[in-house]
This record gives sequence, structure tokens and C-alpha cells, in this order.
Amino acid sequence: MASKSWSYQAHEYPISTFCRVEGTNYILTVAKDEIKLKNLEDTQAQQTLFTKSHNADITSIDASPSTLKVVSASFDQVLLTDMTVGDVIMRFSGNKESKGKLVRDCKFLSRNLIATCGDYTALNLADIRERPASNSSKIQESPNCWTYPFSTEDNLTSLGYSHPYISMGSSSGTAYILDLRNSQFIYSNVSKNLLMAVEQHPGNLSVSFDKEGIIRFYDVKKDQFMAQGCCVNRAIEHQINMHYVPELDFVINGSEEGIVHLWRLNEDRSRFVSALNFAVLGRVDSPASGIPAANTINHVDFDPAAKRLIASSASGVLHVWDDLSNLKA
Repeated sequence: MASKSWSYQAHEYPISTFCRVEGTNYILTVAKDEIKLKNLEDTQAQQTLFTKSHNADITSIDASPSTLKVVSASFDQVLLTDMTVGDVIMRFSGNKESKGKLVRDCKFLSRNLIATCGDYTALNLADIRERPASNSSKIQESPNCWTYPFSTEDNLTSLGYSHPYISMGSSSGTAYILDLRNSQFIYSNVSKNLLMAVEQHPGNLSVSFDKEGIIRFYDVKKDQFMAQGCCVNRAIEHQINMHYVPELDFVINGSEEGIVHLWRLNEDRSRFVSALNFAVLGRVDSPASGIPAANTINHVDFDPAAKRLIASSASGVLHVWDDLSNLKA
């Protein structure tokens, strides 16, 4: 089956991030303080405004398909929303050290546990199981929280999880990896530059993407790098991400040129080589004076079940490539 590409104007403002609802065709897109929901299986279906409950620009979002809950963060606030009705059911700001400081990432670790990190020197975990409300408000504000501080002065930028490790990128280029079995941190000097994205995968694999556009595979248990490669032509000015697809063994990343890059490992699995490029509709060739901001592809993801590539742009457009069945491991 031949692949097809399409796009739609998801937001008036730049899409800062999005998340898939795993196991479904639904996607939640974010721009400024609003979240919208759309079914990607039906290209003609209208998207719906999911919620606009945040008081500041949203920095991160994640969804739990097993509970139909959505966690999102803006400034120092974390919100838990019921997907079925769009109502906020929990709002909190972590511990006293993180209050007033920006939360940069939030993720479900399980159906009842979320992790958050940001411009403070700790990882926060929160138990989001609902308890009887203590007042007339239906919104709970005090979940049970656990804080895992570390000794260095650093800001955390992103996090990834695969049991037993939670990995976190930082502005210093250090990866902080918490082993949940003993609550001990593993420190790795991954880069000299800010780590924009990290992921944790089974088999002790940590994947990172830094400000210079370098993707690295790192074995947490052995404390050694397995592969790396520079995946952009210049230092990155905007926040963009990468994503490793273990089912098909490739990495994708956004760019400031309006292109989604797909990389595979070379024969001895020591470095990345370019495999495919996906140029977005409406891409403007870069003038000599610089790169148009609207070209920036800031967030990418891939649905291995549907063979669907998804990318969001600074122009507020979501780009979709369906039926990429030719992408094999």
C-alpha cells in the first residue's frame, strides 16, 4: 500500500508539543494554553477543544490509555484531566522546592504514578489515585508526592522511563538516571551541550538528543556509549525532539528546515546514517539570512501499529504520513 501524507491547521499558534493516546488513533496537540483532540483515522473529522484550564503556556503533555487520564504541565502547575469529559480532577505544584519554578516534562510511569521534572534539582513522583475530596471542590490539590533530589546545581529538561530506570536530561548535558530498585542516581556526562530530549528503553538503553543535534545511544548498566551521530547541519535554536522506534530500529528527529529526518545504525551499530527525509507541506527554502521560524518541526512521533509518522510545526500545522509499511526493521 502506498503511503500518503496530509496535514491540517491544528492551532492558530505554534504547536509546542503533542502526544498520542497509545493504542488508539487519537492525538492531543498543544499550543499556548490550549489542548485539542483529533482522530487521525478520519482526516475529515473536526478536532475538538479538549481543555483550556491552564493559566500559562503548556510545556508538556502525556496520556494514559488505560485510565483515559491526561497529565499536562504549565509553569509550576501539573494538571490531571479526565479524557472522557475534559474536566480537571487534580491540580498540584509538587513540593516547596519546585513551587514557582517551571515544570518542563511530565509522564505517566503507571496508571497511578506520574513523574515531573524542570528548573529545579530534583525528580518528583506523584500518586494520582483519587481520594475523597476534603472540601466542596471536585479538584484535588494534594496528591502523595516523593522527591528525589540530587546534589548538583542543574535544571532538568526532559525525562524518559522504562523499568527500572527513569532517565532525565539536563541543561548541563548530564544525564541523571534514577534506579528505582535502590533509589540511587547514575550520573553520565553525555554531552557538553543542553540535552533537549531523552528516552529510556528496555535493555538498559538510554537515548539522548542535544543542542548540537547529536543523537546518542547509551547503555546505563555498562556505563558506555553504543552509538552516536550528528543529525543536523547547525546548532539548534528552537526546542525540538527525537524519538527512537525500537520495533523498527530507527530514530526520527525534527529540524529547523521543515524536514523530519530518519536515521538507521550502520552495520556495526556504532553510528547513525541517513535513511529517509520527509519534507513537510508548505516548507519554505531557507534564505541566506536564516531559517524561517515557521519551518521548525519541533515534535515528532511514530505509531508503529499504524505505521504513521506525525510531526508538528511552528506554524500550528500537524503533518501526518500514513501507511509507511515500507519502513521495516
